[in-house]
Amino acid sequence: MKILKCNLKILCKMPGKLIWNLFNYLQMKRYCVNYDSSLIINGIAYISGNNIHIGKNVRINSGYKYNPIGGDSRTILRTSGGGTNTNRK
Repeated sequence: MKILKCNLKILCKMPGKLIWNLFNYLQMKRYCVNYDSSLIINGIAYISGNNIHIGKNVRINSGYKYNPIGGDSRTILRTSGGGTNTNRK
């Protein structure tokens, strides 16, 4: 329990973008997303499902701060069943 409290204190002191990058990285690993090293994610991308492939030179803007004129404020990448999301350039 002490370790959890210590980690939460450290996370709360981190800048927001660093926490978002960590969250996005863990989501990508959890759902086995294939992506190029040139991927840039601003904000938090919500991911669920498998077989998601993201191509080269992709930028994802998620949140009011990064997408002020967009209707929905977040980016969601989702597959269900045997479906596949593919973003290629």
